[in-house]
Amino acid sequence: MNKTLVVLGAGIWGVVILLRFVLTSAEPNTLMLLNILEIVAFIITVAGIVKRD
Repeated sequence: MNKTLVVLGAGIWGVVILLRFVLTSAEPNTLMLLNILEIVAFIITVAGIVKRD
């Protein structure tokens, strides 16, 4: 399960980074959503790393 969290977090993080390149002239609401998704992905990734046995 912990490897799954790391992979899920990294996957979400990768998608957010790609979306930042695609949506260069996005609305402020979209950028705020991307920031929130990036924070969530970071938390998921860190939780997966910390909970590793």
